[in-house]
Amino acid sequence: MAQLSYTTTDAIRAAIGLTVDEVPDQMLQNQGLEKEINLDLDSWLPGHSSLTTEPAVSYLSLYAQWYAAEQVLKQMLLAIPQMIGDGKSEMRRFLNMKVEELYPKASEKRALYKRLLEQDQSIQQDLGVPTLMSASRPDYDPVTNS
Repeated sequence: MAQLSYTTTDAIRAAIGLTVDEVPDQMLQNQGLEKEINLDLDSWLPGHSSLTTEPAVSYLSLYAQWYAAEQVLKQMLLAIPQMIGDGKSEMRRFLNMKVEELYPKASEKRALYKRLLEQDQSIQQDLGVPTLMSASRPDYDPVTNS
């Protein structure tokens, strides 16, 4: 198991239903998934590396897992074995579903955790995102500041 940003190679494989023998750590690491995860997070959640409280850490972990799973499904479709055999018997993986159908499911999961990260007010406060208005006073005079 190799550690990537906010997730592990084991978690990524588990999301798709693969084993380490089918898709080794090195294959996942060589894709640059860690850089992709960080670049993606930087584009819409600057300061993500400073989040240390729950539920932010859990959301980040799950987002990274599903983001990476989505990328693996998109980029490694031909590398994912769909027929497994040991010489005596064979098994077809994804019997009731095609591998291509897993991609939108991974996208949905990634989108869910992105939404949770964007909507959680405590996360926005931790990142220092200002609120438009925290309180108002109808009798406030900006000229006299009273």
